[in-house]
Amino acid sequence: MKNIFAVCAYVLSIFGVAFVLIFRRKDAFAVYHAKQSLGIVIAAVLALVVWAVGGWAISWIPYIGFIVAVACFALVIAAYLTLAICWIIGIKYAWQGQQQPVPIIGERILRYL
Repeated sequence: MKNIFAVCAYVLSIFGVAFVLIFRRKDAFAVYHAKQSLGIVIAAVLALVVWAVGGWAISWIPYIGFIVAVACFALVIAAYLTLAICWIIGIKYAWQGQQQPVPIIGERILRYL
């Protein structure tokens, strides 16, 4: 039963995280996976914000700035693909009952959340 709430934290994104943190806060396993899911969402938002701010700054360079800024969006796509893989692995860990951090960013999520 505890696996269901942990999986919901990933599948329902922010709503699942909020549900687990509000109604299931005593379930350490579900809260662990809710924090992992929240970290993935925060990383996705940060990737886009960093690109937007950096792209805006780079676009002021005459002639090539706009082209470089648009080309840097490939980095955002790469970050999203990586985060999607982390998200799927997190769902797998939650479903199997493993309390293990997602690859690449899981340890940082544990440190900051």
